[in-house]
Amino acid sequence: MSIGAFNGVIMAANPGHAAAALEDFWRRLSLDVPQAAHALLDDRARRLLGSWQTLAFGVPAFFRPRWSGMLTSMFAGMEPLSWTSFYDPTPVKELLQRYVDFGALKSSAVRLLVSAVNVETARLEIFDSYVDDLSADHILASGSLPPGFPWTTIDGKHYWDGGIISNSPLELLLEHSGTARKRIFIVDLYPETGLLPTSLMEVLGRRDEIVFAERIRRDSAEQSLVRDFRKLVEGILAYATSPEQAEQVRQWPTYIQLMGDKDAAPSITRIVRKGSECETAARDYDFSALSIARHMEEGRAAASEALAAQRG
Repeated sequence: MSIGAFNGVIMAANPGHAAAALEDFWRRLSLDVPQAAHALLDDRARRLLGSWQTLAFGVPAFFRPRWSGMLTSMFAGMEPLSWTSFYDPTPVKELLQRYVDFGALKSSAVRLLVSAVNVETARLEIFDSYVDDLSADHILASGSLPPGFPWTTIDGKHYWDGGIISNSPLELLLEHSGTARKRIFIVDLYPETGLLPTSLMEVLGRRDEIVFAERIRRDSAEQSLVRDFRKLVEGILAYATSPEQAEQVRQWPTYIQLMGDKDAAPSITRIVRKGSECETAARDYDFSALSIARHMEEGRAAASEALAAQRG
């Protein structure tokens, strides 16, 4: 969901060389911050400059601001009061076509599940690459976060970013593909701790960090609760008067539904992004080439650390 849908569709469309395709995609999205900024500003100020550059001028390969054509739109009777978004994301739809053969997704070795929320019903809907004929619109629908982006219309239905309802797709993943013997990796982008905001842009960024971090923490806590519940039930059955009685309970439909196969429980690995002291909550809008390159390096390091910890 959200920006993860863009990464996910490139991974699904490029099995075997997804990393190279992702790196190239994000390099095309990156912005060149004036060289003087690197020499005159510290890293925190440079990141803020990159964020303001994005907010003011957009990202040419991703989205463009509606005010860039404000005079034309005002003469055409499309004054800002009638806008439903600040940016036009058409460029990224065109960019996705360069990396994704949407017609071949159904035969890809990677299955992609994309979520978006229906604006009119407030319900989360799932698009499945093995079932649906996905297009760039389906991906954009999952990333149409208001009021930055407009809703995306597919088959007469209007969609916003699925992250509005849930930014952690763990529950949806288990619901659609089951829990048996799954090895799950959660990429946790939002830090629980952060600096006190110093501007309105940072206030909005920190607000989103808190909301999304809590959702991810809640989903992880629910999975821990399920594991503890299963241990409790098995512990109670150990006190059954006979093994035969315990086995009878294990055959109950409700037991099978709620307990499942204890040996097939999913393995969950969390890859946690720690961030750095100099960054601000406005980092979501920083598309500068240097920041994107650092995110790639930090991502590799976080993944390696999580895998090493899992191996123990």
